[in-house]
Amino acid sequence: MAALGFLFLAVFLAPLVICIVLLVKRKSDLRRIQNLEHIVSKLDIQSTTHSDPLKQEREEVLTKKPTPSPETEIAAGTKHDKDTAIESDPIPVPPVKKPVPEPISVKSKSPKKWTPKTIPPSQPKLLPFLRSMSLWPPEELARKEAGLIQWWAPRIAALLFVLTVIFASVYIGKRTSPGIRFIGLLISDFVVMGVGFYYLKRLPRFGTALFATGLVMLYVTCIAGYAAPPVRVIQHPVLGIALQFLVIVAIFVSSLKLEQRGIALLALVLGYLSSIFSAHEGLKESALLSSLALYLVGLLFARRFQWAPLLSISVLGVYLPIPALTAFGLIGSRVLILPHELSALAFLLVSASLLPASKRFGKSHNALSTEDSKKLAAINTTLCLGFGYLYFRMFDGELVMFYGSMGIVFAVWAAIFAQESLRSFFFQLFFLKAVALAALWATNYFSGDIRWFALIIEALLVSWVASRSRAVWQEVACLLIWFVSFVLVQRSLAQSSLVIGSFDWFLFLSYPILACILFGFLLHSMPEKRLRKYIYAFFAVLVGFLGGDVFRMSSEFGYILPFETALYAGVLALLAFVPRLKALPIGVASSILLTLANIRFWSSPSDAITLAALVGLSAAFAYGISRHYQNEPKKRYHAIEFVFHFSWITTLYAYLYNDYQTHDWFPLIAPVLSLGILFAARRPFRSMADGHIIPIAYLIAYPNFDDSSYFSSLATIALLGVVLTFPQWSKSVARQFSLTRKMQAWRILSHLLVLIGASVISYQSFEWLGGILVHCLVAIGFFALWRQHRRGIALMASEVSLFLASIYIVQAVIPGSNSLFQNLPWGKEMLQGALILCLISLTIGYAAFKWPQRYLSNRAKTSIAYLNGFGSFAIMALALSYTDLSLDSYYTPLTALFCLGLVATGIALKCKPYRLVAIIGLLLPLVRLFVYDIKETLYRIIAFAALAVLSVLIGFLYHKFQTRIE
Repeated sequence: MAALGFLFLAVFLAPLVICIVLLVKRKSDLRRIQNLEHIVSKLDIQSTTHSDPLKQEREEVLTKKPTPSPETEIAAGTKHDKDTAIESDPIPVPPVKKPVPEPISVKSKSPKKWTPKTIPPSQPKLLPFLRSMSLWPPEELARKEAGLIQWWAPRIAALLFVLTVIFASVYIGKRTSPGIRFIGLLISDFVVMGVGFYYLKRLPRFGTALFATGLVMLYVTCIAGYAAPPVRVIQHPVLGIALQFLVIVAIFVSSLKLEQRGIALLALVLGYLSSIFSAHEGLKESALLSSLALYLVGLLFARRFQWAPLLSISVLGVYLPIPALTAFGLIGSRVLILPHELSALAFLLVSASLLPASKRFGKSHNALSTEDSKKLAAINTTLCLGFGYLYFRMFDGELVMFYGSMGIVFAVWAAIFAQESLRSFFFQLFFLKAVALAALWATNYFSGDIRWFALIIEALLVSWVASRSRAVWQEVACLLIWFVSFVLVQRSLAQSSLVIGSFDWFLFLSYPILACILFGFLLHSMPEKRLRKYIYAFFAVLVGFLGGDVFRMSSEFGYILPFETALYAGVLALLAFVPRLKALPIGVASSILLTLANIRFWSSPSDAITLAALVGLSAAFAYGISRHYQNEPKKRYHAIEFVFHFSWITTLYAYLYNDYQTHDWFPLIAPVLSLGILFAARRPFRSMADGHIIPIAYLIAYPNFDDSSYFSSLATIALLGVVLTFPQWSKSVARQFSLTRKMQAWRILSHLLVLIGASVISYQSFEWLGGILVHCLVAIGFFALWRQHRRGIALMASEVSLFLASIYIVQAVIPGSNSLFQNLPWGKEMLQGALILCLISLTIGYAAFKWPQRYLSNRAKTSIAYLNGFGSFAIMALALSYTDLSLDSYYTPLTALFCLGLVATGIALKCKPYRLVAIIGLLLPLVRLFVYDIKETLYRIIAFAALAVLSVLIGFLYHKFQTRIE
């Protein structure tokens, strides 16, 4: 326990002691640092207050005047000859040192005082807008205290006065009649107006504010005379609203007389409020007419004053009765009486037309900048359409009539502004919205297939205008209309049952043609950009699939008709030869249709006529692509051509496979077709030669060699070898590769496919020993090919072929792994196959190791030799353990004998890897000898003696042939 306590103290108290020591040391170090800082500060002060002594001495010597001596005075008073002149000794001057740069603080010039720059505060964007409508002090007054008070004081006072009069009149007139109260309000209104009128010339700002306040008070009094029960003296709503407008007219007249545009703006706002009040009181068309009248007056006054806020308020306020009526309907107003829908429609048409009319024929827009004018026009049309749609939608109006009428009016204005320029903002604004309205009208007015047909025709008309103006927004509108038509035609097609030759069938088939004309025409007219091409290509893909759906719906079983689809694709492709049509979307749509036809034919090949049509059209499309893009170096055009080659090659192979797969000579078709493609691959085809690998790939993917003879299988392998070596010997054929030309990818693909094809044929066509022999022959062929073209892919294929041959032995020796073979080999066959495979493997390894190759490094050569040596040893070790050989008692000496032979071979051939493999391989018989073979002591002694003899023999061989080994 004492030891544990000591350990506890040592572990937990030792850190505490260390911390205390460190704190004490830190305190002493801190004191020393403070002393050093104090000394350094004193030295800095001394260096700044005292100048350099050498500098002072040098300045005194240079500035001190020499005192005249007797000798110098005599010399100065008498003249001597130059020869008899007495030279005086020079005054000793200390050596001048390079001046040390003085600190900045000792300069004679005093530093300038830094004064911070005053940055004017940024004003919010709302203030200029309020200032333009006289709702905020002008800029020259806002900077001064007197100006602010001068501007705000009368307005605040007027507001307080209005409130005072209202509350006083309510308090005083509690027991009086409404007429007296109304008269009191009128008197207070006129008093305020009179005071303001009195100060108009003396204090213009104060007087204008008071006068405007009195006008507002008068307007509120007129409303109260009808709507407020305490002062209600007017019973009929028409009279009350007439009084309101009378006051508004007075305000407008006052603004003209006083040349105050703020008063006109006030009158306009009050007038729109009266229009809303009229709508609430059920005056129906009167509210709309009054709003239009105010709109006209606002346009005239905007032209008179050239003031942008007045014009903006006029445009924004004219539509207030429509949302007001809608809001009253939403809250369920009892007094709501809607105007006739024709009246509301006429009001919207006139309201939307007044502003463009003033722009085209008047000068009201001179008050606005160009950007503000565009924004106001966009807001005007948007409010008109938005409020109109909301009104007619909510009150069960004729939306179709609304769409059609507004579309016609907007189209008229678009035609008027088209005289200026097709690229002008106002033409595009009205044209685009007229197009949208026309599309909505067609969608809602027509039903069935007529809707999408009308929309595609409209899209074609819009594309013509877009091609003339080259405007992006018109292009977007055209594509949006097409997309709506595409959605409608998809829905209609899903609900239809088509009959080939019917009117509906021809109507649906006309859609891809019209869509391709639309895309080709637009793409030809607009500037060429990569993104635009991709978008049009994507739309063309949709059109192509739609055409496939038409033929699918025309079939009884829901399959695409290959022959009819291919012919339709050919007809559609002819549009590419029409002038002013871009070939890209047309080619994409027709290519999709042709591809769908080919895919349908692959699943169920039919007659030879369909085969000829599909192959011919696919080849024609490939030819057209190659001719059209023959000057384009980009690989993507070669890939597009390759797609068509892939289509017709696959179609041809599918047809042959379906009809001749049971024949003995069918495996020969794939290499023969590959050779034919290599022979036929000539210009202008640029990727046809790349398609020679397709038949070989199908030979591997769909093997059928059960009914083939040995001769047919061997002939197929031989032809595959010819396909592989043909481009190696013919440079003209090798130059035909386009897609796989980079880094000679065609050679890699060809080697791999031929290797896999030969392996598949050997597994399916030959027995156990025949398969090994085929793989050995293939390995020899690849090795010979490697010697010819020096490419590592052939050497790798040779090694892989040897590995595949060794799999035969592994699966035969290991129990339960013979699933690939129907019958196990005899013992003699096992020994023959293993010896042949070992001999070929060692030969290939030695040839790769010894033959000079500048394409193969020394390390790679050595690695291949080691690989083949270990492989041959493993093959022989497995083969000797085969149960049918019954060599269990002789396994160890035979394995050791093989290693001894491998050592002798390495010595004879001067191949170090083989010798090392043999020495390492001796571990297997030795381990087996001591672990398995020897059970008694006598035998163990004999084993040691045999091991000694074997070691002596190996040593003798190394000593005897030392010169060959070194």
